Amino acid sequence: MPALMPPRHQHAGEAPGARVMPDFGDVQDNATALTMALDALASGERCWGCNVLRRLRAHICRTRDVQSVQWVLPQVDTALAACAGTATRGAAPSGTPQASVQ
Repeated sequence: MPALMPPRHQHAGEAPGARVMPDFGDVQDNATALTMALDALASGERCWGCNVLRRLRAHICRTRDVQSVQWVLPQVDTALAACAGTATRGAAPSGTPQASVQ
């Protein structure tokens, strides 16, 4: 089965190794962002992957999209628990505000 996402090529003016922040929005956008973050974590880009997860969680908690809260947020929280267990240089502080969803 072919990969869902083709390898990313560097664009003109982009620093080598720079990653573009994914768009957040509805449940499909958020699921794609989650997939990108998990892929980054699996490939060793922990700082970027954990940063995307933190921002994605904040977005879901702010917008309260029902499907994202139900399907994406639990996976984000599980992945963030793994991020909290590893300290990486240059990562955003772990004291990122935790919004509650009700």
